[in-house]
Amino acid sequence: YINFQKTIFMKKLLSIMFVAIVAMVAFCSCSKEEDDFGVGNEIDITIRVGERHQIITTDTNVEKFFSSDNFVAPAYEGGYTQGFHVGQAVITIKKGKWTTLCKVNVIPNYKIYDSPILKFGVSKEYIKEHEKRALKGVSTDNGVEYMVYTNPTLEQDIPIMYAFKKDELVYVGVQLGKHYDRYLDKFLSERYGEYECVDNQRIYCHMSGGIEKDNVDYTVHVKSVYGGHEILYLGRNAY
Repeated sequence: YINFQKTIFMKKLLSIMFVAIVAMVAFCSCSKEEDDFGVGNEIDITIRVGERHQIITTDTNVEKFFSSDNFVAPAYEGGYTQGFHVGQAVITIKKGKWTTLCKVNVIPNYKIYDSPILKFGVSKEYIKEHEKRALKGVSTDNGVEYMVYTNPTLEQDIPIMYAFKKDELVYVGVQLGKHYDRYLDKFLSERYGEYECVDNQRIYCHMSGGIEKDNVDYTVHVKSVYGGHEILYLGRNAY
């Protein structure tokens, strides 16, 4: 009789353990499914201009899927993004109470020079603190103060000129030699949207946040001159 009671007790115990294990597995499975809901494990990705990346890997009826900056990397229907212009954007994926943020860093295919500091309105001290090139000289003309930086460690040293009015950065100038013709348009197109062509000048624009006219925060003017090109980055306060 005692052995029979032990047998019944062991069966009940095994049954309870089995139910508990099944419940635990089911809970863990649901939690995992709800936690990533088909979103790729990457939350910080790097892609090149023109490259696609699939962020949502399965059809999960995501409620919200949008980018912080459509000029850099839009969020497309189908769960993917694409490098549109050089820069950084954040893709938000939301389903129910779960939200995943995917940082997208878009890098170029073509590089001629490192972009200058384009925070228009900052002071000379700000440029001195943050510019990594070497300060070559300063000058003043008609109330405009100029600071010229170069990078003597490069084989092709490209001068960068910062112009200030009342100690506020209003425009930046770059001088390029003729030998950069081959890649100049590709270099600029990866970073800026082509705007218009006026008086033999190609004008590009940079947009912040989205691809609308109101989002243009500065323009890039490219003019062919004897022996090369002049590139001017103009902030809103330059006009």
